[in-house]
Parts: sequence; structure tokens; C-alpha cells
Amino acid sequence: MKLIAFNTATPTIGVSVTTEQATVTFSLSVGLEHGSRLAPLISTALQQAGTSVKDLDLVVCGIGPGSFTGTRIGIATALGMTVRPHCGLIGVS
Repeated sequence: MKLIAFNTATPTIGVSVTTEQATVTFSLSVGLEHGSRLAPLISTALQQAGTSVKDLDLVVCGIGPGSFTGTRIGIATALGMTVRPHCGLIGVS
């Protein structure tokens, strides 16, 4: 199973990608720059784990409590990543 988990509810973004071969985790203090920092961080984590968005089986996203704007950015990103068939989405508080 290939999955990505991320949280954007705080000033620090956390992203973790897990595959059968590797787990790659990043944490980055972004202040209020979630919108411009999340996608590049996800891309880097996926690349270092040797996979891509289209190969993911599951997306896990933090749903708060926390910053409304940061949480909204994370949820919108998670929804966009799971529009294709056979990819699950779980929200974690």
C-alpha cells in the first residue's frame, strides 16, 4: 500500500509518504504560507519515496483543530489528490 499523510492545521506542515520500500517524512515551518509550500513539499516527498500521486492508494489529511485557512488548504489538496478511482481519503483530527 502506498499512502501519503499530511497536516496543515498548524504553522508547521508535516508530510509523510509510505510505500512498501520506504517512508519519507518532512516537517517544515511555513507560518502562513501553506498555499505556496504544501504542493512542493508533497512533490519532494513523493519523489524521494519513489512514487507519484497516481500510484497512491490512500491519502490521510489532518482536519483540525487548528488554523481554518491552513486546514482548508490541506483538505482541498487531499480532495484533489483523490479524484481518481481506487484512492481512499481519511480525515484525522
